[in-house]
This record gives sequence, structure tokens and C-alpha cells, in this order.
Amino acid sequence: MALHNLSVGYDGRKVLENINLTLKEGEFVSLVGRSGVGKTTLFNAICGFVPFQGKVIAPKQLGYVPQEHSLFPWLNVSENISFGLVNHSAEQARRVIGYYLNVTGLQEHAEKYPDELSGGERQRVAIARAFAPQPEVVLLDEPFGALDVHTRDKMHQWLTSFSEKERKPILFITHYLDEALFLSDRVLVLQEKSRMKDFEVGFQRPRKEEIKFSPEFMSLKKRILHAFE
Repeated sequence: MALHNLSVGYDGRKVLENINLTLKEGEFVSLVGRSGVGKTTLFNAICGFVPFQGKVIAPKQLGYVPQEHSLFPWLNVSENISFGLVNHSAEQARRVIGYYLNVTGLQEHAEKYPDELSGGERQRVAIARAFAPQPEVVLLDEPFGALDVHTRDKMHQWLTSFSEKERKPILFITHYLDEALFLSDRVLVLQEKSRMKDFEVGFQRPRKEEIKFSPEFMSLKKRILHAFE
């Protein structure tokens, strides 16, 4: 996926201007920045939800998890996961649902409805639903923002393992810099006036929680925080 000179404006005001971004095959990239700089607007432009200028080279098949999980409350876990499998036979859909119930650890919750699940479980269903149709790129907009610290840390471990199995390009919005560094291959800082700084995250995978307390982690975190200024 690539963006070339992407610009978005509302009421005569530019929200984003001349954004250039390339997402490589299998790459996990986090997008961070102060509130209001246009991170979610960027996702909306990629998905075609808002008009834009410039060029978006993106596959037709995108997976998208918004800030609110947006699960269908009248569908159970299996039915939510299968929602996008419109071109699958019944047998193919059963296999896909079974696979994602397994990798998300939700086998015992297959028949439950969203209001019977914890916050972390609902987010796993939403992510599984986004991945189930095998999109070429997945966009995750603060999927863990509403979770408590303990649950969010567990979800980091889960998403790291999950994304390494799936090997899909992922663009991930977060306000938590530790989250971005732990999950990502690269961190992009979107600044005021649509400037963008790109930081490589070279920590080896698989990653463990202990890395968050290492000197290398703290040094990179400090460098990225300076880019917010």
C-alpha cells in the first residue's frame, strides 16, 4: 500500500497535506502523534470514507477495526467472525471460523454474544473479523484504547503472536508509545502541518514484556517523544 501526496480538507481547512507513506509486505507500522493531527482522518481517506486529493494505492480488500469494535450485538462470536465471508461456501466458512476461534482463543465463546464478553475478548473478535476474509492490508485504529493496562498488555502479547502468524501488512494507530514500540517494525510520528518522521524499531522477535524496561527501548522511546515537540 502506498500514499502519494495525499491531502484532505474540511471547510476550506487542510487537515492533511502531501502525506507520503509506503507499507511493505508483512510490515507492522504504528502511527502516533498528538490528538487532532489527522491520524483517523488518514485511515478514513485510505478507506474512501472521505474525499481526498493525491493518490492512494491500496487493495480493494481492506480489513478495518475502528476505535469502537463495532461488533453486531445480534450476532454471536462465530457469526461476527464470518460476517465478511460472503464468497465462501458453508464448509469453507466453517473452516475459517474454526481457525480464527482457535488463534484468538475464543473456542469456548463461539456461541456467546458481544455483551457476554470482556473488553479484550470483544477486541479479539473484531480483529478476527477483519482478518477472516484475508484482506491484503489491515488498519487498526486504537483497538486497545478502552482497555485497562493489564488487559492491554496481554493483548499486546496476543497481537504480536497473531500478526506474526498472519503476515499481513498492518497500519496501527495508537496514543501509547510503549504499545507502538512493542508491536511495530516502524513507528511513524505524524506532526503538525502534516510533517512525518519515520523510526525503525529493530528489536528482535518474538518480543517479551521485559524489553519495555531495556535501555534500548527507553532510548528509542525518548527519541520518538522528542519528535512530538
